[in-house]
Amino acid sequence: MLSCKKVIPFGAGSEHLLKVLDILALMQEEDVLDCPISHDIEGYTLLLLKSESSSFSKYSSYADTVIYADSL
Repeated sequence: MLSCKKVIPFGAGSEHLLKVLDILALMQEEDVLDCPISHDIEGYTLLLLKSESSSFSKYSSYADTVIYADSL
């Protein structure tokens, strides 16, 4: 898992899942993109946004999947 603030290496199992969920639980909405995004990203990319009206929706073409938190 890679966010602009934390990196968790690829893995599997319940311990790995708990690490990922901990990071997601502590994430806060950002107003400014503080990390690079490019088409050169390796692996599967998932973009988690607060809503479709997020200012970061413009980056949705860089992700394999986009999830909007307000629709969960």
